[in-house]
Amino acid sequence: MKKNRIKLTNDMLKVISSIKVRENDYNEGISHYIAGIDANSVYGGSDLLEDISMAIGCYDKRIVGSEDDSHGIIFEDTDLENKMYDMHEYIMKNLINIENLLHYWSNKGGLTEGVYNTITLQKEE
Repeated sequence: MKKNRIKLTNDMLKVISSIKVRENDYNEGISHYIAGIDANSVYGGSDLLEDISMAIGCYDKRIVGSEDDSHGIIFEDTDLENKMYDMHEYIMKNLINIENLLHYWSNKGGLTEGVYNTITLQKEE
């Protein structure tokens, strides 16, 4: 078993709540799972920063018109962009632990901002 400690902020919880779980046809033989997260469209949209900024309420801080750019939405505030990229990377890195927390806390009032300890069934490295 491996012990993990993760910190969740209110903004992270908003982004986590927008993760889209998709159904997979188990009978197609493509996979051995029935539902999962599409790694290319984690939050359901086509642009990572657009999805995250909408979830945390800072979409209005984009450079107007950049939503039509083929490279995706752009923000003047590079610190804000970096915060969103870092948040996404942290969520993806800890997705199994977050999923475990969601299941555990679902009947205990839900998750709130804070630091959580989790255990995964894998060998410690």
